[in-house]
Amino acid sequence: MEIKKTNLLVAMFACLAACSDDATVDNTLLPDNSETTTVKFEMNANTGNYYSPLSRSVNPAAITKDNFRIMAFKKTPAGEGYFYAQDIPTAGMNYENNVLSGTVRLPIGEYKFVSTYGLAKDGGFALPSLTPVTTELTDDLNISHGTVDGSSVFFLEKGTIEDLHSYTLGINPTANESVSASLSRAVSRVDIMFIQAKKNDDGTYTEVSDSADVFGVSQLADIEMQFTGLNRNVNLLGTKITTDEGSLFNENFTVPDLGNTVTRGTSTDDTKIGTSGFLNYDNIKTDDIKTGSAHVHGAYLLPYDEAINTTNLTLVLTNGLGDKRTIVAPKNLPLERNKVTLVKIYVLSGTVFNTDVKFNVTIDTAWLEANSVDGEIN
Repeated sequence: MEIKKTNLLVAMFACLAACSDDATVDNTLLPDNSETTTVKFEMNANTGNYYSPLSRSVNPAAITKDNFRIMAFKKTPAGEGYFYAQDIPTAGMNYENNVLSGTVRLPIGEYKFVSTYGLAKDGGFALPSLTPVTTELTDDLNISHGTVDGSSVFFLEKGTIEDLHSYTLGINPTANESVSASLSRAVSRVDIMFIQAKKNDDGTYTEVSDSADVFGVSQLADIEMQFTGLNRNVNLLGTKITTDEGSLFNENFTVPDLGNTVTRGTSTDDTKIGTSGFLNYDNIKTDDIKTGSAHVHGAYLLPYDEAINTTNLTLVLTNGLGDKRTIVAPKNLPLERNKVTLVKIYVLSGTVFNTDVKFNVTIDTAWLEANSVDGEIN
């Protein structure tokens, strides 16, 4: 299943040289002659299928200028590397029609810019601390999992640190090269679908509505997603930078606010989620799901490189009476950048909490395209 990438385009155009006492300039980075140039930044937040505003509170908030961050790394005079200079201030910029624009001043020199969106200080993912003149732009700078949650989404460029384009800002702004970057979601997400179905002789499924609620009259009170083998970090361009076991971790995630994270179906048609024509994974509605089935918005996680799968998942469900059901997904969930991994649980008889219920579990991915895994649970 394919979907347009969510892109945030950042274009920065150099303008006119002027004085060096501007508040946007870190004076410790100025050369002896203190020459600076004004630089125009223009961020076009082309949201694509990233809905804004979103209809369900579980999903990420609307895109605002407060969550943009552009980090400037300046090349040393000796050419020995690029070191953190400063963040480009965005507070005074204008934001209208998804375009963030404004002008700041930087010392002249050669730069690489790293742009991000959505790395909130209190979110599930954390940036390293950057020290001016000291912190070098390398793969050692990484974004790490702070906590596993259901709302932290961030966007990064793609590529390698070595290939990140360098820009020379000279005293003559008209000769400066325009700076641009294209950002996409840098996370993976794991969702769950509970589908009432019967299994056909050829191994396919026919969706049914044997019950008005796949969780039964006792209702769903709690869902815990128990993960093992999660990726701990990626570099500033979203690439996993380590492969040793020490870079992996385990964590249990309790799905919050079930009134918003669980969407129960109301449609007489078969469920659209997980089909080739369905794109709206950030805006799932009740009429996207057949009556009796349900979708659960899960956790955002750091991805692996393509075709590398080490994450395993166990679901522990509790109903209103305190009864528990444990469902083990097939091993090695695919966690890829800008994709939803959809764990489909086919309920083949009764409801989830019936003692004689039979399950079949599959895995799909969506957003950019789809992945899936199957397995029966009795």
